[in-house]
Order: sequence, then C-alpha cells, then structure tokens
Amino acid sequence: MSSVSFVTAFIDIYLGGIGNKTIYWRFQHFKDIVETGIKICVYTTEKEYNLLKDFINKYDNVKIIKISLNDLQPYNDCKNIKYSLPEYRNKTKDTLEYLSLMQSKIVFLHHATMENYWNTTHFAWIDFSISYIFKNKKQTLQKLIHISNITFNKNN
Repeated sequence: MSSVSFVTAFIDIYLGGIGNKTIYWRFQHFKDIVETGIKICVYTTEKEYNLLKDFINKYDNVKIIKISLNDLQPYNDCKNIKYSLPEYRNKTKDTLEYLSLMQSKIVFLHHATMENYWNTTHFAWIDFSISYIFKNKKQTLQKLIHISNITFNKNN
C-alpha cells in the first residue's frame, strides 16, 4: 500500500497552451508521472474532464476530481476585491485565473486529505507536467516511486 498520495491540477487557463507548452505537451509530461504507478489525485474543470479522462483511461492510479474555479475560495476572494498588478509583470501568468489557481493548491491538498481516495497517510503536491524539468528523468521518477511507498511512523 502506498503511504503518499500526490495531488495536482490540470486546468487550461491558457486556452490551449503557452508557447510550445500545448495541452498535448503537458499530457505527455504528465504521462511520465502516471506511468510510475504512484497514486495521483487530479483536480480539473468540466471543460478538461473528458480530455483528461480519455488520456489516462488505462491507468487505475489516477483519480480525477471535477471542480469549478468559481467554487474555489481563492478565486472568489480575488474576484471580489479591487487590486492592480504592476505594469511590468508576466502578463501571461499574472491573471486572476493563474494567481487564484496557485493559491488553490492548498485547497486541493486539503480536499484530497479529507476524501483520501487512496487511503494513504501523507499527501504531496506535484505540478501536472513537472517531468519536463527533470535532469535525470529515470532516476527522478524512481525517487517518486520510492517516496510514494515510504512507510511513515507516527513521529513523521
């Protein structure tokens, strides 16, 4: 039994991708993670649900949870206040959707711990397409498998 569930989100706030990081590109890198067999909870919106479901349909180590940005407290908190962003910023990422999504990671982690789909003792965030930054992909994926199977004692 796995002791760690990994939690991530796939929400297409860039409407198809950003530069060469298309949805297909993101899915290919997510597949690296999924194929390890580690337990993963993926939060996604109705819009992306079927696309994601079709992509991972042969993997039983992934649980997809549908959410709506409008239901997330960080999104509503940001939406309902007046704020301004600096003129010099990353205009692609410094948006209401991106910033509230980043703030929602803790919401997703909390929900995953409450539901505990995989009956694990610990939870960790992992970015959806993180494998593209792994210098030694094989070794890093093996480390993820190791982490997912660590048996923690009550003092951890």
